[in-house]
Amino acid sequence: MKKMMTSQEIAGFELSVHPNAAPGFQEWVFCPGMLFQSTGKWWGKRGERNRPHEGLDLLLYRNDEGSIRHIDASFLVPMLADGRIVGMMDDFLGQSIIVEHPSLKGNPENILTMYGHTHPLKHVQPGITMRKGNYSA
Repeated sequence: MKKMMTSQEIAGFELSVHPNAAPGFQEWVFCPGMLFQSTGKWWGKRGERNRPHEGLDLLLYRNDEGSIRHIDASFLVPMLADGRIVGMMDDFLGQSIIVEHPSLKGNPENILTMYGHTHPLKHVQPGITMRKGNYSA
């Protein structure tokens, strides 16, 4: 099995975590196949994906004791930027939330992000505006 990578080994990646969401959080940990454009599966019987991965799987983290832990359904997912929820749909592990963000860093186009496999909080519905750092799921 290939070695796991830490968030420090992935150039340019930074995602903060609220201290209550993941006790003792120090850094994200990634298995091969969890990263954008990966072609391998990190779950089940492993093997190859049908197409390259279109996201980033945030599941494992190292705590301040050095143990690797996993997030669960109680993990709160913060918005990465201000935005409006434009859609929600069932997926095979929960629901996906689609958020439209106004242009970032001078880019004239809006950006869409998708938070997949979540269990949204009751107030999270299409049409509402969320602020960066507010919890969606």
